[in-house]
Amino acid sequence: MNSNCAVFGCTITNRYTTMDTKALRQKILDLAIHGKLVPQDPNDEPASVLLERIRAEKERLIKEGKIKMEKPLPEISYNVSKFRWRFYL
Repeated sequence: MNSNCAVFGCTITNRYTTMDTKALRQKILDLAIHGKLVPQDPNDEPASVLLERIRAEKERLIKEGKIKMEKPLPEISYNVSKFRWRFYL
């Protein structure tokens, strides 16, 4: 069996590989989420550490006046009374 088929779970017929495109897309997404598409570097820092470094750098740049502080986004409200509903039969 072809090594790619072992990973993606496809079958070989004559000299061609067959697999449903939707299933292939889903399999690639699953592999990406689990970090199996590329070799993982054990020296990589966790995402939480990277996010903390980004936050600290952003604070520093704001204090130095190099970037502006972001305005908080308005809260999203789902007020149904804003909408005018029309039903046509």
